[in-house]
Amino acid sequence: MRDPSPLGARAQEELFAEAQDLVDAAERHVAALEGADLRRPADAEHLQGLFRAVHTLKGISGLFGLGALASFSHALEDLLDALRFERVVLDADVHALLDDATSALAGRVAAMRSGAPEADPDFERVFERLQGSAPGALVATDEAADESAALPDWLRALTAHEEHRLRARLAAGDEVLAVRVRCPLDRIDSALATARARAAELGEVISCLPTGEVLGDEMEVDLLLATSTPAAAVRNALERVAVDVIALELPTGTVEAPAERIDVLARPGGEAGRMLPSVRMDVRRLDQLLASVGELALIRSSLVGIAERAKGTAAVRSAELTRLQRSLGRTIDLLQRGLLDARMVPLGQVFERLGREVRKLSRVLSKEVRLVVTGAATSLDKLQVDELGPPLAHVLRNAVDHGIEAPGDRAARAKAPEGTITVNAWQSGSYVVVEVEDDGAGIDVEQVRRVALARGVIDGATAAAMAPRELLALLFRPGFSTRTEVTGTSGRGVGLDVVRSAIARLGGVVDLRTEPGRFTRVIITLPITLAIVSCLVVEAAGRRYAVPLAAVAEVARVGASAAQAVDGRRVISHDGRTIPLYALGRWLGHAGSDDGAVAVLLSFAGRVVGVRVDRIVSRRDVVIKPLGASLRDVRGFAGAAELGDEGVTLVLDPAALLEDLLASGRECEEPVDAAR
Repeated sequence: MRDPSPLGARAQEELFAEAQDLVDAAERHVAALEGADLRRPADAEHLQGLFRAVHTLKGISGLFGLGALASFSHALEDLLDALRFERVVLDADVHALLDDATSALAGRVAAMRSGAPEADPDFERVFERLQGSAPGALVATDEAADESAALPDWLRALTAHEEHRLRARLAAGDEVLAVRVRCPLDRIDSALATARARAAELGEVISCLPTGEVLGDEMEVDLLLATSTPAAAVRNALERVAVDVIALELPTGTVEAPAERIDVLARPGGEAGRMLPSVRMDVRRLDQLLASVGELALIRSSLVGIAERAKGTAAVRSAELTRLQRSLGRTIDLLQRGLLDARMVPLGQVFERLGREVRKLSRVLSKEVRLVVTGAATSLDKLQVDELGPPLAHVLRNAVDHGIEAPGDRAARAKAPEGTITVNAWQSGSYVVVEVEDDGAGIDVEQVRRVALARGVIDGATAAAMAPRELLALLFRPGFSTRTEVTGTSGRGVGLDVVRSAIARLGGVVDLRTEPGRFTRVIITLPITLAIVSCLVVEAAGRRYAVPLAAVAEVARVGASAAQAVDGRRVISHDGRTIPLYALGRWLGHAGSDDGAVAVLLSFAGRVVGVRVDRIVSRRDVVIKPLGASLRDVRGFAGAAELGDEGVTLVLDPAALLEDLLASGRECEEPVDAAR
């Protein structure tokens, strides 16, 4: 087998990225096959799509010496062949095996891509199950055996189903052509799909067979085409996607094959060079480009300052600087929007994997659970999407384990035997909201109160005074669990605190709502991107801070008469709402006056507070830099940003700021004398 190392690190990364795309496609088809009837054309097509993905994965795995992956794919391919020939029935057990197999493939590809050791007991166990799942091929007659022995070597690489289709087309008088295409390693699947679609217009594409030739960053693949179209017409029709079309010779008596070989060279600029209007790019390269955009933004800010200082001294020079500054600003804005759009990916990439989690756990817990997903096209930053998967899967596991009742309990409550978990996503301004709701038992807040009291988390007086929403907040504390026994899925105190921490690292917040006996809803709110952020630069207690503009609902002026006293705390009345008012400088622990006349109204996940500052300095687009390992866990700050001639400032984390101000009970304002 060919060792992938001569291709270099870049080619290997593209290979594994392509393998991941194939596994993702396989997982989508497996999800669609749950409860399928293979007699229906749409369901049969999902089986065919699954087979094609696994077959292609087997081909590229074998070509580059990835033996374990190739062997596993081959065993899975055998099972799929048995399904296609109706030697195996697609029941719940077989579907569960398909589910486990694609999950094992995803894990192996991810492990190989990260350089992790290949030893994986789960992968081996699923491999053994696959090897024993597909019955042997149908017993062939002596005539069929003799016919098979007479076939050329390239036909021996076909699966039973492919060989069956090939013989059927040969019996109908078709000839077989090998349509040779060269596929870039960074988009093998999409390039093959394009070539396959064009070839399918002329006949039936029987199979895709890698030739074993790798030319630079391209790999050669033969599409076996059975067609009644004359060879010359095939040549003309495929000249833009094929580099070669070969009339295959079969043994005498099998088929009368033409002796000619037709070479069709792709024309420069043809479709072979532009299969799709998209490219795969490492997100780290986008980060580097975005950093460059950030530097340009600093230059623009400096130009703004120069133009302002030049006013009144040299009118012509000032006007020219202003014009250049505006032109630069427009260019940067376009570049920034384009790069940010390139980073956006649909949340469906995460949601597709959730179905597998739900199916697995529902089988383990013997529960009937249906997953309904809407808003899968909602886009989020690629880095956000990658990090969202684990906490979202944790929420789903909680919903299946804690939320959805056992069938007997649901029957006793006059509920349908099948529980429903709904995942919905939508964009709200510069944020994306992901909502997970189950129609299960809900959360018993009184049990939360009893457990918290029994474990000494709160004292008796506090427990008696806590409202339901405050009690639900206790579920986010590390180590807190209402389960009294430890099972394979819960009771270890590793719960919503993990979810909250993971979402907080993404600049988001988690909210929890419930109604006993009816539902539990987890609401996750995330910024669309953390790459380049528009900020409001404010000054408080003599220091400057950047506040992400997406969280700023409004800026209001507050004087001594505007701030009122309610229960000994300052509040302001705005648009018919009473909004708590906090002094930013005091909250951050700075000494000095916080009697600024400006309140920045922060809104996040439906909550609003007023943050008092001394003044608004400017509005800036900034690139947020991490604070480093020593300050990573400091609450309230998303990072730092350079403001050009204004130096470096800290960027506030609105989500953490609001949570701390509203939930910690910290006295951020001095008590107000109601009589004053």
